[in-house]
Amino acid sequence: MVELINAVMYELLFLISMVLGYYFFGRIQFKKSKLMWLLVSLGVIFSTVILKIQFRDFDEDVIAIFILWLIVFVAEKGSIKRILSLYVFQFITLLLLNLGVIYCTRYMYFLHLFPQIIKSTYSWFAEIIVIGILAIFLYLRKKHMGKLGIYLSKKQYLILYVVVLISMTMASGMNYYVSIIHEQKEAALIGMITVTASVVLIILAVYQVILAQNYQLLKENFRLQKQFHTMQEIYFENIAEQSNQTKKFRHDIKAHLQSIWQLALNNNDKEIVEYIDKIQQHAHFDKKYYFTGNQIIDILLAEVVQKAQENHISVKIDGVLPNDLSLDLVDLTTICYNLLQNALEASIRGNYDVFSVKFFIKNQQFMFIVKNRVSENIKIESGLIKTKKVDFQNHGLGLKNVYDAVERSNGLFEIDIQNQQFSARVVLPCKY
Repeated sequence: MVELINAVMYELLFLISMVLGYYFFGRIQFKKSKLMWLLVSLGVIFSTVILKIQFRDFDEDVIAIFILWLIVFVAEKGSIKRILSLYVFQFITLLLLNLGVIYCTRYMYFLHLFPQIIKSTYSWFAEIIVIGILAIFLYLRKKHMGKLGIYLSKKQYLILYVVVLISMTMASGMNYYVSIIHEQKEAALIGMITVTASVVLIILAVYQVILAQNYQLLKENFRLQKQFHTMQEIYFENIAEQSNQTKKFRHDIKAHLQSIWQLALNNNDKEIVEYIDKIQQHAHFDKKYYFTGNQIIDILLAEVVQKAQENHISVKIDGVLPNDLSLDLVDLTTICYNLLQNALEASIRGNYDVFSVKFFIKNQQFMFIVKNRVSENIKIESGLIKTKKVDFQNHGLGLKNVYDAVERSNGLFEIDIQNQQFSARVVLPCKY
């Protein structure tokens, strides 16, 4: 009975470890239903009891690898694929952490530094220590990366699984060697060193993934900053040109009014109309400039609207902003630029003649909403569009960058498709 209780506790603690591991990688949404979590926990308990009674030779880790897949039932639909792709990596990593704790405590016991609490290879006590270690790692990741999830490309998945395979090979070889050593103290020391080396190797692999992601973010931010400065120069050049044209027009307006007044005295209505047409042609006031109150959004709108006009697309713009929005300039540029570009590209691709942009402040929150028509069937996975573009690495980064920028700003990013109407909504906290 005691062995059965220990097995159940071990499996439940292993389940908690898996959840913490998934939270470490992020980009996974779990259901908030307490009933679903209760059902999964009961499923783990009953499965452990049945397997332990029917197959006494099964150890706790073999049982765990068969029953912990129940975690998919508490995951949102869009996160199931990511959960399954990380499942084996997480399971082996946690197994090595557990084994490392066991060998460390055993070696300290032989040094008379720690009581012999851990006697079994599959100990719930060791799993509690593993949960503590994972909690520390999760805290450090959130402290340095916030809510930003870790993006894993196919290359990164390959690196992680190659490293975990090497680590398992090292651990398996160590276990075989330890089994033929009669001196328990020496066996514990060899086991501790080998498992620690395996865990460090895995940690370095994960750290490499984080560094690669940070490099990609820095590269993208640099590209956006460079593009924004170019757009800023063009914007101010256009404003200066418009200002010069306005000065010239104001300088000549008196003469134009006198000419119109003289034509009116002679009742030359046709000539008056023709004269006014010529004035409009020389005025060159056909370019649109937006003054929303925020310079960044003004520049982005001017750029996008100009491209839209070239493709005979109308942009409906609604919104006014305060001058001193306390939002990160790079993140604001990333969000607005990518959403506007996506709406423009979708309108051009589908031959639609209009899309809308709306922004406002409500309850000290900045709202940015872009809506456009879509013709193709678009799939949404993990809260993002599954792009149909061939160049996924370049074009697929658009919404992912928006998602990352919103996460860094502790905001909300939602996308929705209804009746071929695509809607992207961003909510960011701000003070002004």
